[in-house]
Amino acid sequence: MSSGLWHVLDIQGEGEAPPGLAGMYAGRDVLIIGCGRTVWQDLLEWPRYQHGPMRKPYDASQPEIDIMAINEIGLYLPHVDHWVSMHDDVLRHLSEIRKRLALAETMLHSDRPVGKDTHCYCCGGIVYLRFVANMLNSGLLAVHIALLLGYDEILLAGIPADNEGNFYHPPGVKGIHGVNRARERWEMALQRIPAIAARVRSLSGWTRERLGSPESLSVGSL
Repeated sequence: MSSGLWHVLDIQGEGEAPPGLAGMYAGRDVLIIGCGRTVWQDLLEWPRYQHGPMRKPYDASQPEIDIMAINEIGLYLPHVDHWVSMHDDVLRHLSEIRKRLALAETMLHSDRPVGKDTHCYCCGGIVYLRFVANMLNSGLLAVHIALLLGYDEILLAGIPADNEGNFYHPPGVKGIHGVNRARERWEMALQRIPAIAARVRSLSGWTRERLGSPESLSVGSL
């Protein structure tokens, strides 16, 4: 990838031009599913996902929605369109496990190769989308990717930014990412990128309080 910067929806990335995937999913909606403790409850309580994660479309009476998984949750969802992690080395291992479980393969995304200074766009099956901002958490990275891909409406499940641990943690175990740092990054992103406030909503936690619920979107079907 050439040196320079590209811009899409106030998002800055490295390179003279945006990646070829930019805008490819315009006109579609996406559900980003994270590893927060509330993830399964979020999905159960959302009517558009009322049949759970075992079918596509999840509710035949509703428009289809693409699925973007974050980190370990991708092992538990039979259908995934995009799989995101800031840790590309971990994502490779998770993807191999998914294959061994005979689950459908999916497009893998990360922000930059671990331990490598490369400007490659796609290496070893992972699409690298190199953003200038350091998000410090995979949920915010997934939102940037979804916006870059062109999704009209973006809904978050299991991304409460509340530091209450992940769905695989025992009760009472807190998360490893500080709440203040995570929320600070979200606030910085909201200032940089107005499209987040316009297009992104959440089903639970602080992100729901800050971004609003699906019902608060002015257009679309989320």
